[in-house]
Amino acid sequence: LLPRVDAVVFDVDGVIVDVSGTFRVVICEAAAGYCEQIAGFEPGPLLQPAEVELFKAAGGFNNDWDLCGAVVLLYLVKALQSGHRQPHALRAVAPTLEQYTEEIRRAGGGLAVAEAWLLRRLSAEQQRELSRQWNFRRLTPLCDEVTVFEKRHRADPLPLLGLIEILRRRPVDILHSFLYYSNALC
Repeated sequence: LLPRVDAVVFDVDGVIVDVSGTFRVVICEAAAGYCEQIAGFEPGPLLQPAEVELFKAAGGFNNDWDLCGAVVLLYLVKALQSGHRQPHALRAVAPTLEQYTEEIRRAGGGLAVAEAWLLRRLSAEQQRELSRQWNFRRLTPLCDEVTVFEKRHRADPLPLLGLIEILRRRPVDILHSFLYYSNALC
């Protein structure tokens, strides 16, 4: 089999198709959706796609759903402390995204660090209320739903279509992610 293989294509982390903007939008929409649907927030953005980079720079957020969880936790804590349910009002409540992500970075990064840092800011009663509102298992299906059903977040398929056409000219073994993207376009 190997002597007949002319090429193997890997699409690792958006090498062929850049999906970085897609996941930034999905994180923002999933966080807002959780806070609206589960915590009763008013509709509105909690995070802008460009602000996702603050969490990535803090470290420990290779899993986008963990990053989304850190955003949700921050805003649940802000709501508990301030009594606000409006995203625009909550953005003004301390800590800022910059302060929060810097504290996460200093402590080593990741969702567990974010959660521990936020819990230290709450009274025992607020911690009990947070445990009623926060459930990571409810976040994951919401993130998946936003990812699967929001067609407007699909990556631009044109670079991949061009590559598919080039590869059709020769026999080639194509790996999973290549098949996934080509089948998703049908």
